[in-house]
Amino acid sequence: MDINQYISNHQKRIESFLDKILPKHNNELHMAMRYSTLGGGKRIRPLLTYATGEILNADPTTLDYVAAAVELVHSYSLIHDDLPAMDDDAIRRGKPSCHKAFNEAIAILAGDALLSFAFEILTAEEIKISAEMKLHLIQHLAKASGASGMVLGQALDLYPEDIMNIESIVNVHLHKTGLLIQASVLMGAHAAKCDNEKILNHLSAFAQNLGLAYQIQDDILDLEASAERIEAVEVSDKHHEQCSYSFLLGTEGAEEEVKRYYKTALENLSALNLQNSLLADLTKHLMNRDH
Repeated sequence: MDINQYISNHQKRIESFLDKILPKHNNELHMAMRYSTLGGGKRIRPLLTYATGEILNADPTTLDYVAAAVELVHSYSLIHDDLPAMDDDAIRRGKPSCHKAFNEAIAILAGDALLSFAFEILTAEEIKISAEMKLHLIQHLAKASGASGMVLGQALDLYPEDIMNIESIVNVHLHKTGLLIQASVLMGAHAAKCDNEKILNHLSAFAQNLGLAYQIQDDILDLEASAERIEAVEVSDKHHEQCSYSFLLGTEGAEEEVKRYYKTALENLSALNLQNSLLADLTKHLMNRDH
């Protein structure tokens, strides 16, 4: 299947599944949860979960739940990132941010609820793997989203004056974006009941390099793209200019770093000798994105 068709099919699939499982009661909290999760975004993280799991022959229904959990955490993070106390963004995915469409209190609660719901669905009976594998799923998602992962990255990003060298920027990118992307891949593998250390190590290295490439690419697009060309949603936040590869290395230098990380990610995949090129095709698609 053509990679563009694969992406389109699975974007529709995760959208449909999220629509099915999100609460539908007519109250502001549930409406805010649905408003912020449905109807937008490239769904990169669930795509990585699906692709990894399918390569390793995971059960399709299991993958739906695991991919949804990853996307719910991502959606929660965007709601909280947009709050006035954080990045103060008024637009997300081409429409008013959650706190603008509702209010700050409901936005905070909707984010909290999405985070909790992500872990709730990982306990679903429909996930046909062992309790041990479910524990791996929960561990990966908790580590990637909490005080050792995404939340730490956001905290570091609040103080741009402390992020004035490449090592510091890598640290922010790794925690704020990279670890959830890494979890998306590893959770896809565990959904397929994979416990092969060699495979998991190569997938982990692949995902870490992919996550760094993806975030640097976002920084470049954020600086260069016009408002008409880029969706506000896919820029993780309003990065302070000095907190970017482009600021320290220039656009050309940053683009070289993107190529280097993508190249290394593909090399990590090659080491697995996979018969299925799905993850490699998805990686190449991301390399060539312009939004």
